[in-house]
Amino acid sequence: MTANTNRRPQRASARGVPRRSLFSRAVRVRRDGSPVHDRLRPLQPGRSELREYDLDTYGTFRNRPRDRLQGHEVLQQMWLRLHRGAQRGRSGISAQNPALALPDAVHRRVTELQRLHGLFSEARVRQMSWIQNAAMNLRILRGAGVPPDVVATLGREVQRHARTHGLGGALDLDAVFARPLASR
Repeated sequence: MTANTNRRPQRASARGVPRRSLFSRAVRVRRDGSPVHDRLRPLQPGRSELREYDLDTYGTFRNRPRDRLQGHEVLQQMWLRLHRGAQRGRSGISAQNPALALPDAVHRRVTELQRLHGLFSEARVRQMSWIQNAAMNLRILRGAGVPPDVVATLGREVQRHARTHGLGGALDLDAVFARPLASR
């Protein structure tokens, strides 16, 4: 029996984790490559109920006051303000910035790690490129225990967002995962 070469297999990232996209739930794949559907409709920006580690844009994230989740941006608001003059949630680059739904305890840990690594220092953030800022924040998310497929998806969405808003360069997600968070 020959293999069916007409069927295109579902792509996975270089790390072998399923690909996710903004406004969709995780796509799990069986060993034979067929998708496992979890009967969830795609997210409607600003309207769908968010679950832990779902993604939405920052501008519509706050429309769900009872979800007990905190929105976390990988391309930090401070970087956007210092380098692009963006006001939180008002300008396109800030309002459309991908945000990750984190439970309070994880968000507190992420904030602690950001502070430890100098990401609340305007002087330090002013010297960073968007790539350096996003890469450090992605490493921090991994250090705080966020699943790798979520971090990889968020990294791809941040890169797409940066490209849409004219930020040059490319984020190397393999390097982000290969280089662990250094302790300070």
